Amino acid sequence: MSLKKLMSILCMLAISLLIFAACESDDPPDPPVEETDINVLPVGTLYAGQTGNNEITIEWAASPSKDSTWFEGYELMMSDLVVATVGKEQFQHSFGSLDASSSYTFKVVALGINADTIVRSTAKEVQWALATHFTLNENSAPIFVYTRESADYGSGLQLFGPADAPRIRRVANGADWNIAVGSKDNLRIGSALAARDSVPFNLTGTPTHNSEITAPINFDTDALNSLLLDRDLSQLSYTNRLINLATDPIAQNANKGIVFFARTNNHYAKIVVLKNGDGGGYLHAANSNNPYVHFLVSYQTRQGVPFAKPTN
Repeated sequence: MSLKKLMSILCMLAISLLIFAACESDDPPDPPVEETDINVLPVGTLYAGQTGNNEITIEWAASPSKDSTWFEGYELMMSDLVVATVGKEQFQHSFGSLDASSSYTFKVVALGINADTIVRSTAKEVQWALATHFTLNENSAPIFVYTRESADYGSGLQLFGPADAPRIRRVANGADWNIAVGSKDNLRIGSALAARDSVPFNLTGTPTHNSEITAPINFDTDALNSLLLDRDLSQLSYTNRLINLATDPIAQNANKGIVFFARTNNHYAKIVVLKNGDGGGYLHAANSNNPYVHFLVSYQTRQGVPFAKPTN
């Protein structure tokens, strides 16, 4: 190798060393992120509801930790499997393609990050099972229950009949009905035994499918899938009662319709009573020979499975 070529290589090495030295920083390396004690608080109230034939939606109140700089969001679990992780601004999630023969436990866990470690709150849980929604009766017609008995029109409703759908029954001719409509004094809806004792029907037998019912829930709706609840429906007060649609304050304050629940033979049902839209009343075709009340029914076909059962 010539001296000239060797000197050229040495000069290039010297220049490279100078550039490398110039790029080096005198600043010390960043210290590792120190872990601190953080307490991730669980979410508030957890609600659940059926929002489709095979879909359940949960909704939760934000964790009190949501404004902390270390707060990350929420982890969602279904039957102990992590389904999704969502951001801190999301408070609702839907689970689809569910099985009507199963019950599901949904959990929401709040998340924080401490250095590189995920910290979880305790879980908030709710149990829910699907019900079958009905907007039509066994004859594929709207669920109209009439206030005047006739050969063609019945004042009784069987919530789930032999054709696996609600059935309209003439209360004077049989016992297989759960709820009746009557207009003694004011328009009333009642469980079978309450209607028997308070509304002047010419009954020929005691109802064998009596359904105890709740008072109306303070929720204004005209659909079966719009109600999210945080309560165990098996613990509500079910009695042989009448709901007076003309005087009940919840019924009067509703613009669309009321919701109440029924329990019969250890089955649970959600019932929507729709307003007519003409004058806001519950009686439809009031000036006709066959006035009626319009129902929607969501029926739990499995015995002993309430719609919702919070577990903590």
